[in-house]
Amino acid sequence: NILKNVYVQLNAGMSIHEISLPVLICEPRSMLEKITDFMCYPQFLIRVPYLENPLQRFIGVIKFVLSCWSLSPKTAKKPFNPVLGEYFRARWKFQDNSYGYYVGEQTSINPPISSYYFCNPANGIVIHGEVRPKTKVSGTNLKSILNGGNKIIFNKHFKYNKDESIYNIY
Repeated sequence: NILKNVYVQLNAGMSIHEISLPVLICEPRSMLEKITDFMCYPQFLIRVPYLENPLQRFIGVIKFVLSCWSLSPKTAKKPFNPVLGEYFRARWKFQDNSYGYYVGEQTSINPPISSYYFCNPANGIVIHGEVRPKTKVSGTNLKSILNGGNKIIFNKHFKYNKDESIYNIY
């Protein structure tokens, strides 16, 4: 009965965000909470700002990014779509007794865009970006792609050039 309900709503090439799904097949978390999963292994990032060699910092960031990809969902359920202005906040305590603070907000509905900001002031780490999920139905396939991007800034290696009005990250 659930599949029949979904099938009746399907049109080729339409976005999955346009389909009404019964609550029981949705993940209990909002998309805003789900995108915090990228912070599951912060231990790979906390010491990176203290590395003087740019190549070693790059390798540290790659370790952090790859650790996030190692997460595999336990189910293939769809997260709830946040409403415009909805926000999610989180706080982490790290092994070095520093704290990380996160806030995500739904900044657009059509197209759906979730913006987020993370900082660890004690270690001078800032991460900010946006996620623009796009899902397409084609035939019997369902494709979900997370567009968007983020920036990781290590304040220790960050300088503002007043003459050129640009930010330089070394």
